[in-house]
Amino acid sequence: MLGIMTAAAAGASLPLATAPSARAASATATGGHGSAPVDLQINSRSRPLGTQTAPTFGWVPPVDRQTAYEIQVGTAPGRADVWHSGKVASPHSVDVAYGGGTLRSEQPYFWRVRTWDEKGAPGRWSEPARWETGLLKGEKDWSGALWIGGRQPQDHDWKDLTATVVFRGGTDPASGLPLLLRAEPIGKTWGEGLDWTIRQSGDDMQLTMKTSHYAGNTWVDDGTSEPNWGVDFYDPQSETNPTTAGTRGVPVGTVTLPASTGLTKDTWASRDHTVKVTVRGLTVATEVGGVEVDRRTLTKDQIRRHGSFGFGG
Repeated sequence: MLGIMTAAAAGASLPLATAPSARAASATATGGHGSAPVDLQINSRSRPLGTQTAPTFGWVPPVDRQTAYEIQVGTAPGRADVWHSGKVASPHSVDVAYGGGTLRSEQPYFWRVRTWDEKGAPGRWSEPARWETGLLKGEKDWSGALWIGGRQPQDHDWKDLTATVVFRGGTDPASGLPLLLRAEPIGKTWGEGLDWTIRQSGDDMQLTMKTSHYAGNTWVDDGTSEPNWGVDFYDPQSETNPTTAGTRGVPVGTVTLPASTGLTKDTWASRDHTVKVTVRGLTVATEVGGVEVDRRTLTKDQIRRHGSFGFGG
């Protein structure tokens, strides 16, 4: 079981409206003269929440041929204190535009409609329908709102970092706990990085340190440039550079962990242990159980100056 304590923000999204409901252009409600419209919709949705545009109205007429309509919009069912269209001679019952004043943000509204048939006879008012506005531009707008998500840019390409890992070992202490620091993926692999591994060696627990490079990367980092990972340069992908596929390791060092760290072959899987690796510039310091077990400065082909953090395979 491995665990790492990190700080991260998770983006979340909330639906602003219910899913559009299907409606047939030729559909009519059953019932003759005196019936009411049904299937009332705002912006082609039933009872939407968080609308951010001026509403359009839709309904299924109760007659075969609608000749006029009348819409009322209010802050409560049956009210017309927001907009009253009056009688409008029109056969339209889909995407009918709102003609009232500016709506308020985060406000529920109620509306109803009635229609006239081909003989000029009015029908009954529909049952009230509801919708609710979201944050509308011009009133509250989005001033003061904060984006729900991670930091921009995301912190996954560090130069200096401190990684703290709390873990309890598994059944194979010889495989150990491999940590990757300043790791850089090229294509689908992580061939560049500092590889710090704690594992059992005989009766001891050791920290083995090396720097991994793609086999085709013979460039030595002097801090003034970056390698060009193009096909004609240090391409790590075997299909384009088969003679230098895979990775190569540059030894950094190996130290035996002292008993004061509390990490032994007997406690490997029986208790939690803490490893902290701090990288500042070219200096890497490693603590196990609160005891500094190694501090060294990277040189020449050992150097990796930036990248991500993670676990090796």
